[in-house]
Amino acid sequence: MASTRPRAARGARMSRLWPLLLPDLRRFPAAQRRQALQAAADTALDPFELLGMAAALVCVTGLSHYALADLSPSIRWLAALFDFALALPLLALALAPFHLRRLRRGLHEQQHQGSR
Repeated sequence: MASTRPRAARGARMSRLWPLLLPDLRRFPAAQRRQALQAAADTALDPFELLGMAAALVCVTGLSHYALADLSPSIRWLAALFDFALALPLLALALAPFHLRRLRRGLHEQQHQGSR
């Protein structure tokens, strides 16, 4: 029973967060929002989003790449681990705007299809 509580709490937080991040989601009935969000997630990336994501990946790679060639293997391993820990949140921050843009576009397309 305790294992379902965090998931339910997370779901409640996300259900309050998505309408803030995606205002178009409010135009869907509450019972259809999850389905609309899933359909929006299936929207293909456009060229701008693909190029932006590639540029973000290159930038994060450049920021988190270490250049410590003369260190022992154990220190290099720790440096790589630190870079990985640094790169994950940077990637999330850099890629999130493109993901949100795709979701907004997908919701917008669903609204226009529903109004036709």
